Amino acid sequence: MNQFSPEIIGKALEITVKEQITENALVSYNPATNNYRIQIWKDGVSAGAFIRGIKKWNAMIKLFENYCTDLKKAANELDSSAHVTLMILNDLNQFQTLATITDGATLYNFMEEKTNAK
Repeated sequence: MNQFSPEIIGKALEITVKEQITENALVSYNPATNNYRIQIWKDGVSAGAFIRGIKKWNAMIKLFENYCTDLKKAANELDSSAHVTLMILNDLNQFQTLATITDGATLYNFMEEKTNAK
């Protein structure tokens, strides 16, 4: 049995992300999958991806994979079956996802889509 409600776990994740990464963070919870979805965006991220190139972008994604794993471990301290999805959004258009990472594994990376299209 969980000691903490999804609301408390979600709020703890939101506070953590806002303190460590960006104030631009939204957390939602899906009870069917016990998944906490964290959407983040930060000024300059989308432009920086193109300016810095794919190698630096992918290095940043690796850091976010590790960060997502750490968030999952923290959530699992409160609910052992919780999952965490980190979505990096385009800062110019928050309806566009640049990367999706679940439990530390990248499920979507827009740069791979760009390089595979060449």
